[in-house]
Amino acid sequence: MGIFYQTFSLAAKTGSPFAAVTAMVDTGSVYTLMPAPALTDLGIAPEWRSQFELADGSQVEYDLAEVRIRLNGQERTTVCIFGPPDCQPLLGVVALESFGLAADPVNGRLIPARLFLG
Repeated sequence: MGIFYQTFSLAAKTGSPFAAVTAMVDTGSVYTLMPAPALTDLGIAPEWRSQFELADGSQVEYDLAEVRIRLNGQERTTVCIFGPPDCQPLLGVVALESFGLAADPVNGRLIPARLFLG
């Protein structure tokens, strides 16, 4: 799978201003991940904590919050992980699905997803 990046805007869920973010599109990550200091700078506070399994099988715990994302002129809320200060920002699959988008790794872009019911 090809690696590509997407620029979008991120804000606290309650009316604060948006900030531009560029993140790696990662369909292997359930949630969006941002460095904790970047979220704190935007006035986003942790709301709960969860445990995650990393690719190497190790377990870690991170804080999470619901945030607003603006992408392609649309706005949604999604779950975001407060990652380590030096982590690579990731745009996870829950955010992509909430916008009805899928990754096109061959062409390095997001495309409309085929949506199913039932």
